[in-house]
Amino acid sequence: MYAGEDFVQTTPNEVRALSFDFEDAFVTGDNIAIATWSCGVAVDSPLPDPNAASHIGAPILNNLHIATATLQQCLSGVRYVIRCIATASSGQKAEFESYINCNERI
Repeated sequence: MYAGEDFVQTTPNEVRALSFDFEDAFVTGDNIAIATWSCGVAVDSPLPDPNAASHIGAPILNNLHIATATLQQCLSGVRYVIRCIATASSGQKAEFESYINCNERI
């Protein structure tokens, strides 16, 4: 499910923390047990990046319902799609996706 807004643009040299808040996606009191992140090239990207999957870092569960990962070493001119599948302690799953543009200048 689209998260409702794109991430703020990034640059190739930046390490950007990206987060999704799953609070409204799970039953009240349910916590994230596992978060799986992926990075790909958006279908409307003007340029390709065959290494897109390698730009997303390991997940960080820094809150009961917020999942975070880092994006780094992106290529200028590429529009990426970022996805996170979160599994709650109850087994319930939710997925969010959003987009981020990478450019030399913000």
